[in-house]
Amino acid sequence: MSSPESPRRQQLLDAALELLEDVGPEAVSARKVAARINASSMTVYSAFGSVGGLVAAVVEVGFDELTRAIRVEASDDPVADLWAISSAYRRFAVDRPHLYRVMYGTGALAGYQRSGTELLQGSQAFEATRHAMSRAIACGRLPGPSYEATVVLWVAVHGCVTVEQNGYLSAMPSSREQVLVQSFLATITGLGDQPDLARRSVESVPTCTDETRKRHGSQ
Repeated sequence: MSSPESPRRQQLLDAALELLEDVGPEAVSARKVAARINASSMTVYSAFGSVGGLVAAVVEVGFDELTRAIRVEASDDPVADLWAISSAYRRFAVDRPHLYRVMYGTGALAGYQRSGTELLQGSQAFEATRHAMSRAIACGRLPGPSYEATVVLWVAVHGCVTVEQNGYLSAMPSSREQVLVQSFLATITGLGDQPDLARRSVESVPTCTDETRKRHGSQ
């Protein structure tokens, strides 16, 4: 098997990411990935050991990108930081929908569907949320414990994003972003924050709406 530093391995990984972006996960195959660099499909197996190995490498790139996307500078309002992280999480999914689906096992890449313990890959992406949650608990905004509270918030945010990706919010009369706002507020207050404080925290974070981002060519 090629080493992780192999130039050919990186070429194949780049090709898989490009194909994923261009045609979506269902249309990707080992043959098409290899063809992008004028190689045979056996090159994929030599470099990654299996299609699953290729998918794991793609997912690793995705979680590295997600980790960077949700990294926010700590402020004196940890609940505002939690909202900034949650909003950035959604923006990543909106910008990279195919990659997001593969990362969380809701889309098969090259016919390979991730499941079981494979879905634990990328747990480092939750550290930013857990750190901000710990700060919110330390300053008295939330009672804790931090791990359970972080899981509850992630379930709420991830659920909103997944529902949006599946098209269930297309008929919403209001902004789809507002669904996430309301879910975040309900979750944070359910975890113990005061409703007025929670809303002020959300409103303190500068927002970039879907419409604004479209005008600037980011979607």
